[in-house]
Amino acid sequence: MSEAVRDKLRKLAELAARGVGGEAENAEAIFHKLCRKHGFSPSDFEDGTDPAETVWFSFKSQPEKALLQQLSAMVTDSRDVPTWSRRAKPKTIGFDLTKAHAAEVRFLFAIYRAAWAKEVDRLYLAFVHKHHIFAPTPTESAGSSMSEAERERLFAMVGSLETVSVNKAIADGRNK
Repeated sequence: MSEAVRDKLRKLAELAARGVGGEAENAEAIFHKLCRKHGFSPSDFEDGTDPAETVWFSFKSQPEKALLQQLSAMVTDSRDVPTWSRRAKPKTIGFDLTKAHAAEVRFLFAIYRAAWAKEVDRLYLAFVHKHHIFAPTPTESAGSSMSEAERERLFAMVGSLETVSVNKAIADGRNK
């Protein structure tokens, strides 16, 4: 949800409170309709602000936790978002957010979490190919189900990875 929606709701609430006649009535009707549509209560805007409350998010890994922290900072346009943790639930993090900010973080996290997982998978494949970490005669090519564009991205990533040199500790099993 964008800052524009919150601003519009605040302005409509002000117009409903200060407007004259039909102007105030129309503003109030539109305000209530938009509140329902975006999951707000009209009381959220009574004092002209959208109150913050602690909202909890679950994550599976430290990169996902860092992603949630980045998103909360981006959405609120602040690096100082109050953040909470629970000892009983170590894979959760809480942020003091407005309803609108919480909805935006949830929405963006769902999108970026899936994108992150896909990139991690691609990085793993690139790493394996870069260092030739696979059986000598694979039964199926790892890239056989990839589109040409995906294959190009993978090989571009392979080229950007640093090479790790390893001296074999035992003789190659193929030279028996």
